[in-house]
This record gives sequence, C-alpha cells and structure tokens, in this order.
Amino acid sequence: MVEAVVDSAMVEHARDTTMVGSELPELPAESKAFLDDLEKVMAPVVDTLQAEFASIRSLPDVQERDAAIQRLERRWYRMQDDELDRLLELSAFTSRMWIASLQRADTAFESRVREILAKGGKSLDYCEGFSAGVDIGARMDLVLVAASPALAERLRLQHQETFTLVYNDAGITAPMDTLVGRILGWERFSRSFPGTPHAAWADTIRAGYLSSLVGGTTNTPSFDKEVPDPEFLEAWKRLAADSDGPSGQVMREWLQVLESGKWRLTPRARAWLGQRGYSLEEFK
Repeated sequence: MVEAVVDSAMVEHARDTTMVGSELPELPAESKAFLDDLEKVMAPVVDTLQAEFASIRSLPDVQERDAAIQRLERRWYRMQDDELDRLLELSAFTSRMWIASLQRADTAFESRVREILAKGGKSLDYCEGFSAGVDIGARMDLVLVAASPALAERLRLQHQETFTLVYNDAGITAPMDTLVGRILGWERFSRSFPGTPHAAWADTIRAGYLSSLVGGTTNTPSFDKEVPDPEFLEAWKRLAADSDGPSGQVMREWLQVLESGKWRLTPRARAWLGQRGYSLEEFK
C-alpha cells in the first residue's frame, strides 16, 4: 500500500495559504463590507469542504482517498452557487478589480478576496468577468493528510497556477518565462510520478502549454510575418536549455529547423509544425 507522504515544503505552503492577508493593510469601509458578505456566502462552502475531507480521511486506503478527493473535485466544478456568482458580478467589485488589474494595484483587497475563496476550495477566475473557479489545492492543510503524493502535488501545482493568468481574450497574457515554467513544472511532475493517471493528465496540460509556446495564440502569434517574435525565440531557447525531457527535445528540433532556414518561417518549418500537429496562429 502506498501511503501519503507529507513533504516539509508542502507543509510550509499549506501554512502560507491559510495565513494570506493576516498582515495586510487596513481597507476602506466599502471593501470591508464586501469581504464580510463574501465570508458569509462562503461559510457553508468551507464547512462542507472540511466535512468532506474529514470523511475522506477515515478511509483506510490511499487509493480510496484519492478517488474520493477526485470525486469531490468534480462535484466542486459542477457546484452552482448563484449567490456567490452574483456577489462576484457586483458592478462595484468588478469595476474595482478590473481597474486594479490594469494598474497592478489594490493587491491587499484582491489577496483577501482570494484568501476567503481559498478556504472553500475556490479561486478567483477572470474570463470576460469574475467568477469563482475550483482550487482544492488551496487547502493543502486538508489535502496533505489524505491524498497520495502524486495527487497532492498535482493539486499544489494547479493551486500555484491560479495566481497568474496565462491566457485571456485569445492571447498569452503572462510573461513567457511563466509559460516555460509551467511546461517544465508539469514535465517534472510526469517524470516524478510515471505510469499514474496524474502523469497522463499532466502530459495533456503540458502539451497544451507547449502548443501555445510553439505556435502562439490568435492574439499572440509567435511569428511576425516570417520572423520569430523575439520573446518567443528567447523562450524556445530557454526551454531547449532547461528541459532534458520531451519538451526540450521538441524545442531543440524546432530551433535546428529554424536555424537551417536562417531563422525564417520557411516551407520546411511549416512542414515540421504540421508533422508534429502544431497549428501556427497568424494575424490575418
């Protein structure tokens, strides 16, 4: 039987995620009122999540506990909370958060919103409006005492990703280093837990990020006409250097193809992309 292993770094991470905002500056009265409302709406969600994990911890086998956690995760994705959705759609909140995101300001307020949502296994998501996403990994204090190392690490990596939006409006909004870091992180995960369902799942996530890094997205193409975008080119070189796994191999091949064509998008380069199933996004 494979039992859960509690890693010291994970414990520190779990402690950090439950203390976010404890030393943040004072907020205006309207912000405090919103946070009070959010706490009230999230209270039953938090209680339910904690009760679910208490029940899961009583299961004798780690495989059973993993299966139960994943069922819980799927239920959290299906959960419809109209009251929470209405609260996050309030014009005063969305206007403030939108302005803050543009100015990269008001981090104290955002941190407290995220902290309250995280207690109930939720994240603050944005896609043409704010909503509550699923982030069971935000409660590593609950996960670590129940899950296998593979599932715990998968949830931890997913939790880390909630803090930086990679895509928005068909574009890559995060720095290229972030995109490369995610590819490397999921690749390391797959190699650490080979043969597990979690590794196969991680490979799918990694492949999606790699596809965006190679071919770009609709609003963030990787080529300017026939020439590689400099940021993409640097990211390709970094991944080629930092990965000794399948992602690095793909990047080294890609760079060799480009170099042979004097760093232009030649017919050979287009053929290479097509053979490996990569779609090149280009401005029309």
